[in-house]
Amino acid sequence: MSTANFAPVKFDMPLIAYGLGDDYEERKKEYEEDNAGEYEYNDDLYASDIDFISDEMEAELKSFNSRHEFFEITQESGYYQGVQFQVEFNDRCYDYDTIMDDDYFSEDEAQYYYGRPIETLRKEIRKELEEVKEYLLSLKDRLGFHNLYKYAQFSNGEAIYKEVGEE
Repeated sequence: MSTANFAPVKFDMPLIAYGLGDDYEERKKEYEEDNAGEYEYNDDLYASDIDFISDEMEAELKSFNSRHEFFEITQESGYYQGVQFQVEFNDRCYDYDTIMDDDYFSEDEAQYYYGRPIETLRKEIRKELEEVKEYLLSLKDRLGFHNLYKYAQFSNGEAIYKEVGEE
């Protein structure tokens, strides 16, 4: 599947995306049946459909993010088309790599900034990261979104993506 170029995903998260145009014909058929052939489905209507999905997802993500302390899921537009989910570490004090590294983050800092032992903090971060990953993967099954991987990258920056599990 040749699709929009997406930003690299962080924290070994899956690249979950939607709005790739693969459902255009299905949406067109549905729309034209609902409107008894009076109106023709076009690119502008498809874009409106994707905007609607994006707005719905934004509300769902807001709810999901409110229940998590360290990570936040956002939507990011692909360069040409599509929307991907991006995971950000939203801590105000330190970045993920610093907290997870014994050489840069001490037990005293964990107690001072987070009020808990460093190993407890790291365990909570790993657990939350796993919850975020499970949620993203659930979107594929629940809403029919795509779990992609970069199959090829050309010297001009263009990329080809394929569905995970696709030969």
